[in-house]
Amino acid sequence: MASTRSKAIRILISLGLGLFLVATPLELAFLVVFIWPVLVFGWMERQTRSGSWRAGLRELSLQLFLMSSIVAAGIWAACKYEDQFRTWRIGLPNPVMSINEMRTAHGMTARFPYRRWVRFPDDFPNTTIRFPSRNLSMVEFIQAIEGQTPLRRNLIRGCANGSTILWGGNGAHGAYFEVPSP
Repeated sequence: MASTRSKAIRILISLGLGLFLVATPLELAFLVVFIWPVLVFGWMERQTRSGSWRAGLRELSLQLFLMSSIVAAGIWAACKYEDQFRTWRIGLPNPVMSINEMRTAHGMTARFPYRRWVRFPDDFPNTTIRFPSRNLSMVEFIQAIEGQTPLRRNLIRGCANGSTILWGGNGAHGAYFEVPSP
């Protein structure tokens, strides 16, 4: 009974550490990288002392399976900033606009939960873009710009502070377009 209870406690501790690892900012999540192996090897050592090396190996296998399953689920969860960004809608005042008009358009509306913007370099102020409609998803908006100009959305632009395995990178910087380097 005590063995079953201690095994359940070890599993709960690993589950809690795994959830902490995927849900907290990476700056704090690295604590798990140092704490969890110490705990697992301590539990393994206790198992091998009280039983056999197979019990320690089973403990290690169970713990590795739990942690890798939680991390994999966090990586593949569809709740990242980039997943949300793709579903946002943007309303344009005209279906044909220059980059300079988009930069200064007060009629451009977007449903953003935080202060987000679309930023363009100064190289193409008079380049005109034809959009398929006035009400677009961000994906359609980006595809129209990338299809008609040499500009590409820079996915790396921004700050990694607050990035998590579950939620992805910090998306507070919006869509930043630039000409790719050759």
